[in-house]
Amino acid sequence: PVLSFGNSTGDSSMANFTITDNPYRSLAFMLCCDDLERENGNESKAGKMFDLCKANGWQSISMKNDWKSIYGDGVEKTLGYKWTDLLGNWEEKFWDYDFEGRGKICIAKNGSVYSVHIERASSAASIEVYDMNATEASGGVLVYENGVHTIRTISDGNSKDEIKSTNGSGQFYLNSANEIMWDDRLDHAGDGLVFISVK
Repeated sequence: PVLSFGNSTGDSSMANFTITDNPYRSLAFMLCCDDLERENGNESKAGKMFDLCKANGWQSISMKNDWKSIYGDGVEKTLGYKWTDLLGNWEEKFWDYDFEGRGKICIAKNGSVYSVHIERASSAASIEVYDMNATEASGGVLVYENGVHTIRTISDGNSKDEIKSTNGSGQFYLNSANEIMWDDRLDHAGDGLVFISVK
């Protein structure tokens, strides 16, 4: 190829393929997903991708700064769902029967704050527990900070909780199929997970 165009914060495979062992003059463009309001990107990886583009001579495009608007004049942005649609109980859509238990999310609302409780077994004797308070934000997401991550160990019918971190941050939102997506910025615990409603 003489031209490649990618949209990512971490995957540079197409850009690398374009310039590797290519006898022709070629260009590589990378759209960096650094605007979480419009794209489920990863802020922590966006800066590294910009540096990689600069080092390799690729043309980087910032979704946040180079694409100022994606809506025409007079067009209002809508969520496509109500905030209350996120309330209730949700279960992991795809999970491994042999190694991990099905993850569960419970979202309740108290005033303007959404309390979120997540449990996901990492083994038969260990459960990852996440608790956070989230608020409504632009772009159709619930955002949180200071999330608490607890590891619950079960032995001989007894359980013991150990707090792993108290500075979690991230967001929740509904995809086009009305399934919950979880973007956990600290541990990336929600990467690849989809949750369906069991209300």
